[in-house]
Amino acid sequence: MKRLADRLTTKKLPCGLNVHVYKLEGVHYFTIDLLVHFGAMYEKFKVDESIVEIKTGLAHFLEHLMFNLEKGDMTLEFDKYRLDNNAYTSLYTTDYYCSGVQNFYEGISLVLKMVFNAYLSDESVEKEKKIIINEALRDIDSPSYPFNYAISDNLYENKLLCHDICGSLDDIKSTTKEDLQEVYDLFYHPKNMDLIIVGDVNVDEIFSFLDQELLKNHFNEYKNPLLYLEKESLNPVKEYDIVECDVSSYQICTIGKISNENYDVYKTSKIIYYVLSEMIGFDTRWIQKLINKRIIARGLSYGITGEPDYPAIYIDSTTDQYDLLVKKLKRRIKSFKWWMLKKKTLERSKKKSIGSSLSKDTVGYYRTKIIDTLIYKVDIDDYIKKVNEITIKDAREYLKVIKNIKFITVIQKPKTKK
Repeated sequence: MKRLADRLTTKKLPCGLNVHVYKLEGVHYFTIDLLVHFGAMYEKFKVDESIVEIKTGLAHFLEHLMFNLEKGDMTLEFDKYRLDNNAYTSLYTTDYYCSGVQNFYEGISLVLKMVFNAYLSDESVEKEKKIIINEALRDIDSPSYPFNYAISDNLYENKLLCHDICGSLDDIKSTTKEDLQEVYDLFYHPKNMDLIIVGDVNVDEIFSFLDQELLKNHFNEYKNPLLYLEKESLNPVKEYDIVECDVSSYQICTIGKISNENYDVYKTSKIIYYVLSEMIGFDTRWIQKLINKRIIARGLSYGITGEPDYPAIYIDSTTDQYDLLVKKLKRRIKSFKWWMLKKKTLERSKKKSIGSSLSKDTVGYYRTKIIDTLIYKVDIDDYIKKVNEITIKDAREYLKVIKNIKFITVIQKPKTKK
C-alpha cells in the first residue's frame, strides 16, 4: 500500500522552524498554515523550572492582534493577491493560514510577515478588547451555553477545561499590552512553530525561498515553554444536573472520564467508537425499540471528547423522557456482554474506516492530517496502521472500561414560560 508519507517532505530550518511540504500533483489549489504551539490550554506552563500562570484567553487575543499593522490590516494585504486568509485558536495551537490558486510565494511571505512582525500597542489592545468581549458575549448568550458549561463544570475538577477559548470576561477586560508581549516573546518563536504547505508545488524551490525570506527576521533566544497540566481524577464533580435554557427541545448528555494512560488517539478512539456502535448504534435492536416506543426520535450520538489529555466518552440524545432514557441506557451498558462483540463485525468496521480514510484525496484532507500529526505526535500513516492492529481482545478490554466509567448526566430543559 502506498504510504502518505511518500509525498511528504519535512525539514528543520536553521532558525528552528519545522517545515512540512505535501506534494499533491495535478491540483491548482494550495494551502499554507503556520501553526504556533500556543493555545487556550496554556493557562499554566513551565519555563526552566518555574511554573508560570497567565490570564485566560491570551492565545485567542494574540490571534486577533496578528491581523493589525501599524498602518493598515493584514487581510487587505492578502486580498491584493487574491488569497483567502484567516486564523483560529484551538486548545493546543493557533493556526494562521491562507489559500488560493495563484501568488503562492506571496502567500508564504504574508503569513510569515503576519506572525513575525506583531504590532502591539496600548491603542490596538484596547480597540481589539471590545471586539473580543462582543465575541465572548455572543458565545455566552447562545441558547445552549448554560448546558455546555454545566457538562464541563460537573465533569471536570480542573476548571481549565471549563474555560471558553476567548477567556473569561474579567481576564479579557484586564488584559494589557505587557501581558500579550510576554507570551508573544515566549511562544512566537520559529522553534515553537510548524509551517505546513500542501499543493502541486516545487519542494526544493520552497526551501530555497524560505532560507532567504527568514533572513528578514531576527529571533531572540528561545526559552522552550512547556504546557503544564494538572492531573485529573476519574471522579466527577456532580453526577446529575438539570439546566434550563432558552431552547425548544430537551437535550441529554451522559458523559464520563477515562484514563489517559496508554491512550492512543487513533487506536483508542476507534475501539471505543466500535464498542459503542455495537452497544447503542442506530442499527441495533435496542435503539430501534426506543424509536418505536417514541422514547427517542432518532439514534444517539456518541464518541470521545477532550482527547488526548482529558479523554471522556459522551452519549447525546434529544428526548423529553430523559429519566427513562438514562435508566435504560445505564441498564444497557451494564447488561452488554463481552461475547456480543464479534470479530466479524469488528473487521467490517475496520475496513469501512480505513476505506473512508483512503478515499479522501484533497488538499484540505492532507492539511488537516498533517496538523493532527503535529498536535497528537503521531506519524501521518499511523491511522491505518493503528486501526489494522485492533483485535477483538482490545475491544472486549475497553468494554470493561466503559462498564466501570462514572458517568454523569446533564439535562438541557426548555425554560418554563411565565
